[in-house]
Amino acid sequence: MGISALGENSIRTPLKIGRGGTAPVLGSVELLFANCVILLYNRAIQLNPKDTIPYNNRGYAKNKLGNYRGAIQDLDPAIQLYPGFAAAYFWRGVTSLKLGDRYSAKTDLLKAKELYQSRGDTESVATVESWLTDL
Repeated sequence: MGISALGENSIRTPLKIGRGGTAPVLGSVELLFANCVILLYNRAIQLNPKDTIPYNNRGYAKNKLGNYRGAIQDLDPAIQLYPGFAAAYFWRGVTSLKLGDRYSAKTDLLKAKELYQSRGDTESVATVESWLTDL
């Protein structure tokens, strides 16, 4: 199925993220949408702070906006609440790489790969491996 920012078993199209080290360029509609998404996930977290998906998805949205430190701050609790959350490890690894922290990026990407392999998700394993080749 591929790595999605919408959770472990999302049936939606996987979201892609560029490999560049700078913040992505978003159009005004995309920027507005990403900020609205963050507001919705803020409310979801207020209503249920033990749900991992809103933390992961808000972290992804912050990543898209170039707020990498904010993204890490959201991905950390997603992993703490559910240590088997492969997508959160993946996105935290990608975000760490964008921050220049190659060690943390590699550690998280290897963990994501391990979790995806344990599920037999070969498409996500291949995606993670493509990021690992850059390290």
